[in-house]
Amino acid sequence: MYSYSRFGEDDKIKKKGRKGSGGGGSSSSPPVSCQADNCTADMSDAKRYHRRHKVCEFHAKASSVLVNGVQQRFCQQCSR
Repeated sequence: MYSYSRFGEDDKIKKKGRKGSGGGGSSSSPPVSCQADNCTADMSDAKRYHRRHKVCEFHAKASSVLVNGVQQRFCQQCSR
């Protein structure tokens, strides 16, 4: 029989393995930049949410933003 602590250790190992496989390694991938036109925000110290969706905090809160020449609004619900 397995004890509860044994399952907890297995879960930690599984989570640890997934954490590194997200493609977010700084050595192999280019730095993430905000998708808004002409934005020069440094995303290296940004929160994980903003790096994942490629939008800086300022543009995530803006009412509308130019992306590829088109006026758009960032939807926090669907992240688009």
